[in-house]
Amino acid sequence: MKGAVTGNYVKEDFNSKVSLVIDDIKGWDFEAVTARPTFPNLNVNKKYGQKNLGVAADVNYKGLSFTGFYSNNQHDMLGILPYATFEGVNKYDRLFLNIGYNHKIGETWEATANLTHSGSILTLNDEALVAADKHSSSDYVGEITLGGEIAENFNLIVGGVLDSRNKNKVGSTDAIKEPYHLTQLSSYVQADYRPISNLKIIAGAQMNKPEEKDIDIVPRFGAIYNVVDEFGVKALYGQAFRSPWPVEQFLQNPTIVGNPDLDPEKIATLDIQLFYTIKNAEVSLTYYNSKYTNSITRQPLADRPGVLTYVNLGELHMNGIEVEGKTTIIKDVFIIG
Repeated sequence: MKGAVTGNYVKEDFNSKVSLVIDDIKGWDFEAVTARPTFPNLNVNKKYGQKNLGVAADVNYKGLSFTGFYSNNQHDMLGILPYATFEGVNKYDRLFLNIGYNHKIGETWEATANLTHSGSILTLNDEALVAADKHSSSDYVGEITLGGEIAENFNLIVGGVLDSRNKNKVGSTDAIKEPYHLTQLSSYVQADYRPISNLKIIAGAQMNKPEEKDIDIVPRFGAIYNVVDEFGVKALYGQAFRSPWPVEQFLQNPTIVGNPDLDPEKIATLDIQLFYTIKNAEVSLTYYNSKYTNSITRQPLADRPGVLTYVNLGELHMNGIEVEGKTTIIKDVFIIG
């Protein structure tokens, strides 16, 4: 059985949309014998189905917005390790909430703020357990952005982000054995300026401060120049930044262990592009050059060759040429390649 319903309500500055989805799948009859060394054989004879519930909401009033999502999934499982019975129920709850506010300041400035929560609870039920095995995590993100025109043909945008990742409860079967609480701060600024009508210059930077790591700054520069209305050149240079995922830092199992001392990955890319546009066609030729450093990969532990860990190792250098075109050769036929 499956059902879905959606409702909308709009009145002046207020609008809302709510959706509900329900699944109830009885599953199929499954019969087997599970055999493992040092364990007695297990006869399995049951149905394997699932039940799912999802609710989503989107509400807006003037500059205020709310987005929410909740889901509950229950799946009959075969193979929940390391339980000897190999059967149970996997229950997964997810909750996402975001509150945002947008405010215009004067004629050209705008401020935006968002606060986001993303949480999950994984519950493993098995006949071999006295109590359910629960795993709970919650992430929070807060962001503020301010942008507008500071002079004629001169625009500026600034912002900041606070990111908090938290593992609250740890179950006996979890591959991450201890709770963690990670906080990362970042801020950014970017300006664009047109000294003449057919030239746009871009410059910016992002500051990142991961937990227990030094401040890191990545820049961005660019220029777009239209030689004529149909033909132009674009050059962009930018760096990107990725902090290690918690699983890469805190994973603990017999074959792979995390490394809490990992440094962030970085990539720097230069793009130079020629582009040509006419009424019914566009074509571009792009040269790109990227350098990827502090790559997070896996290698054996020195004192335990059969166990892998995550490390920052080596770099990758890529460059090449890309050609892209799109056109409408006849009415209602669009080609891209």
